[in-house]
Amino acid sequence: MAVNFPDSPSNGDTYVVGGVTYAYNSTKNAWETIGGAITTTGSGDTPPANPADGDLWFNSASAELSVRYNDGTSSQWVTVSGAVGATPNLSAVAEDILPDADSSRDLGSPTKKWKSLYLSSDTLFLGDSGSISAGPGGEIILPSIKIGRGDNAVKLEAATDGKLKTKRIAGGVEQPETSANAAAVSDTAPANPNDGDTWFDTTDASLNVYYNDGSSAQWVGIN
Repeated sequence: MAVNFPDSPSNGDTYVVGGVTYAYNSTKNAWETIGGAITTTGSGDTPPANPADGDLWFNSASAELSVRYNDGTSSQWVTVSGAVGATPNLSAVAEDILPDADSSRDLGSPTKKWKSLYLSSDTLFLGDSGSISAGPGGEIILPSIKIGRGDNAVKLEAATDGKLKTKRIAGGVEQPETSANAAAVSDTAPANPNDGDTWFDTTDASLNVYYNDGSSAQWVGIN
C-alpha cells in the first residue's frame, strides 16, 4: 500500500498510517517505523509471524509488551513492558510465585539482601527433605540438627524418652548414639573417642572413662 507522507517534513516529525507510527529521520532523509498496532498471539506465548520493525506484540501468557527492533545487525523482539507498562503491584499478590524452572532463581543476593522474612506458623522446606516448622509460643521444630561439615560432625536428635540424643560422626562413620550426660552403651569400645567420654561395657557391666594421662589416652574403668 502506497503511503503519502507529508511534504517538507522536519527531523522527528511523526505520521500515523493504519495504526503504524512513522518518524522522519533527516539524516537518512527517510520515514522510519517507530511503532505498530499491538498484535496478540492466539496461544499467548508465540510471537507473530513475519513481523515488521516497530511492530508491537503483547504476550498474553507473560503480560509483557515487546517491540520488533533492528539494531543494524539483526531483528529481534525486545521487551519494553517495564518502560511503557504499569508497574506491577507486589503489595497484594493473589497467587503463588514460582520460578520458571526448578532450582533456577534466587531471592536476593550476597550484595542485595532482603531485610526481613515474615512467615506464618507453617513449614519452611530446605532441599528435598529438610524442614523447619514454627510451633506455639514461638518454638522452632526441627527433626534433627547436624553441627559441622565433612567427615566429623555431631548430630542432635530427640530420643524416645524425651532426652537429648547425640550421634558423633568421626571420619565419616556414625558412632553409637548417646544421651546427654550419659555413657555410650555397647559391647565394644566406641571408636574415635574424646577425652572425658564414658562407655558402659555390656560384656562385664563396667563403666569406663576415656582418659589422657599426658602420655597416652585409654579407657579406664571407674567402678
